[in-house]
Amino acid sequence: VSALLGNILNPDEFELSKTATAAKYDHDIAMVVDRSASMAWDLTGTDFSYPAEYNNDSTLQNYFKPPHPTESRWAKLVEALQVFRQVIEDRELNAQVGLVSYASNYSFGLFASTRVSRDQLLSPNTSDFITAAEAISAQPIIGDANIGAGIDNGRSVLLSASERRMTANRTMVLLSDGRRTEGNDPVARARRAANNRITVHTVSFGDGADQQVMADIAAEAGGYHYHASTAAQLRTAFQTIAEQLPAILVQ
Repeated sequence: VSALLGNILNPDEFELSKTATAAKYDHDIAMVVDRSASMAWDLTGTDFSYPAEYNNDSTLQNYFKPPHPTESRWAKLVEALQVFRQVIEDRELNAQVGLVSYASNYSFGLFASTRVSRDQLLSPNTSDFITAAEAISAQPIIGDANIGAGIDNGRSVLLSASERRMTANRTMVLLSDGRRTEGNDPVARARRAANNRITVHTVSFGDGADQQVMADIAAEAGGYHYHASTAAQLRTAFQTIAEQLPAILVQ
């Protein structure tokens, strides 16, 4: 660039430069999802209403069946998880993803559910958490909802010394289609996660979901809350969360 007073000052030219540093984010992500009995219901919003194919059986029989493979709330959740995976793959995020599911300790005859399970620890193979979700699809999903236990176990997965990466962003994606029916206050559990630098995004699904509590959880842990009334809105919520994960830091 020519200097204005080049004939008086020395030198008569100068160069402009700016240095930027770019770094790619690592992401450790725990998907924490509701597998209580209501996730086997259909999307009408009516309690104990099952997909039409199950109409010939009693409510009790349907309660102990695996969720309908295409029309249950659980099936729509698996579709949304697949959308989430596709986005992080398309964006080439350096992500490890795990899966935690929560319900309650409940047994009836030969059937039982556990309060919470770590279905997939953090894995760089992002198809692993989808496979784990599909495995749940093959079994009856029963019991109530302990959201706090889900958050606590998602936190444990993200802090696992054997899988976590010290440089990674820690993110939890929490889904519920209902209300807390047992366990500790989930907002307080989210505060504990936030103290470990874990961002919690929440998705409430269906008219029976406690939207206020899910919004409070997200606010407590620096995340966003999304509500979905339909399967399409559920897919959009998971897509949006995946699209908003930061990819590159530029300084």
